[in-house]
Amino acid sequence: MDFHSVPHPPELVLYALVFVLFCDEVRQALLSSVVMGTSAAPSPACSPQAHGVRVPLLHSQRGWPPCRGTSERKRWPSQWYVNGVSYFTDLWNVMDTLGLFYFIAGIVFRLHSSHKTSLYSGRVIFCLDYIIFTLRLVHIFTVSRNLGPKIIMLQRMLIDVFFFLFLFAVWMVAFGVARQGILRQNEHRWRWIFRSVIYEPYLAMFGQVPSDVDGTTYDFSHCTFTGNESKPLCVELDEHNLPRFPEWITIPLVCIYMLSTNILLVNLLVAMFGYTVGTVQENNDQVWKFQRYFLVKEYCSRLNVPFPFVVLAYFYMVVKKCFGCCCQDRGVESSAC
Repeated sequence: MDFHSVPHPPELVLYALVFVLFCDEVRQALLSSVVMGTSAAPSPACSPQAHGVRVPLLHSQRGWPPCRGTSERKRWPSQWYVNGVSYFTDLWNVMDTLGLFYFIAGIVFRLHSSHKTSLYSGRVIFCLDYIIFTLRLVHIFTVSRNLGPKIIMLQRMLIDVFFFLFLFAVWMVAFGVARQGILRQNEHRWRWIFRSVIYEPYLAMFGQVPSDVDGTTYDFSHCTFTGNESKPLCVELDEHNLPRFPEWITIPLVCIYMLSTNILLVNLLVAMFGYTVGTVQENNDQVWKFQRYFLVKEYCSRLNVPFPFVVLAYFYMVVKKCFGCCCQDRGVESSAC
């Protein structure tokens, strides 16, 4: 990666493009209720009393709609709140917001180029932000009849994984705490406690067998007795300088744990995935049509100018607003739909 202490022209162009994307996301957030179809239709007329016109009592009780100028100004704060809630209900909008937030944080760290730690932190944040923006491209595949429903399957499968992790966390913590207490004594380093209780039992689900539960193959060169080195703490020794832990407990414990996680829990997750895929597959065409409808409806609310050149449209809107070139009676904005 070509990453210098001073931003070069390609990097400045990237900053400008992300700023344009930020402006477009702000505009989409302010008009999100219109996109989702929750905005109310504008009132066709205004009450005559608001303009100082006297009307008979009988006609004044006909329920004229309020003036747009006064009611909409009072409604703006609540309308912005509704727009924000409607905007963040979409997963893709959340990813856009998260990506922009990471990009701004990366710029903040990156501009402090005098400190190497800050510069490196900015580079790491940019790399994580690249993952978010790249995964955001999956939204393009919703146009496809074959790939569109697959995205719905992935979203629902993520929900299955979320509930599966609750079950897996019970087995993982139970095995990890028992293993740590049997093998080692008085480990005060939180980093290595986390590795022994959470990280290594998690890797065991993928087939990595723990190597410190068998006394015949235990390697003392990969551990430390004092805790001053960047190594895990050695197991407790007996009077013969041999591992004290009973192998008739540790080895069956590992076997039971790997049996319950690799066979029972993993197959349960696969069964949940199969049910989710089958449910979506039954309504494949209907799911794709709804997905395509919302995608087209979203892009109908955007400007007709492509993304790199949308800055020209914003510049025209600002100039039009500043110089008062717009008419008093504003018409409805043109839409591509």
